[in-house]
Amino acid sequence: MSESKSTTQSMYDAKTIIFRVFTVLVYIAFGSAIFHLLEKDEAASEVAKFEENYNKTMTSILRRFILNETDMKIIMTEIRGTFLQEVFPKEWDITGGVNITIQAITTIGYGNTAPRTVAGRMFLIIYATIGIPLMAMMLMTLGEKLKHMIRSSIISFERKILKRSRPRDIQRKSVVAVFVITAVLLCFISAIGTIIENWDFSLALYVWFVTMTTIGFGDYVPQGIASSLCGHYITT
Repeated sequence: MSESKSTTQSMYDAKTIIFRVFTVLVYIAFGSAIFHLLEKDEAASEVAKFEENYNKTMTSILRRFILNETDMKIIMTEIRGTFLQEVFPKEWDITGGVNITIQAITTIGYGNTAPRTVAGRMFLIIYATIGIPLMAMMLMTLGEKLKHMIRSSIISFERKILKRSRPRDIQRKSVVAVFVITAVLLCFISAIGTIIENWDFSLALYVWFVTMTTIGFGDYVPQGIASSLCGHYITT
């Protein structure tokens, strides 16, 4: 009877986790699509204005060096590509929308990207008001499950390996285990950051710690989508 209840409870817990994770994923997809629709025209307008000013300025500068038209076009194209990537990253495409929605509902808020339109800002207020509690519920469910798994693993280890009939200080050992797991994950994601973002390990460790604790200074921000998603994963 006890085993039956335990199995039923485990199935209920699994369904709850799956449902809440699925709900958050759908909510993120919905938010990224809406942000894309609300902000893409404004972003395109800013890029167009930048390109216009850039072309005028660069043409004036390059003509002082008496370059021919072909050389000017080549140089301007190369520099424009670099500048546009730095000044106007693809923040309002679908992947950029995913990035900002996760920043909003996890309260990281790097500060490097924000809605520029009135509609986008108003939508963010409503979206975050609903999304933050949704994310909190999902994290609470995952946290409870993780705590139960760690506690069960410690008890099982002490009984089967250490042959203790009554394991002691389970709460303290569980806390230590959580800190160790967190430290390992932080080091692992930092190692990935050295490869994807070309950071040194100490900088990567700093960036992901700031991300994980949701401090979000914004002085260093993951640029690649893979690196960004890894950061959001470790935050959750």
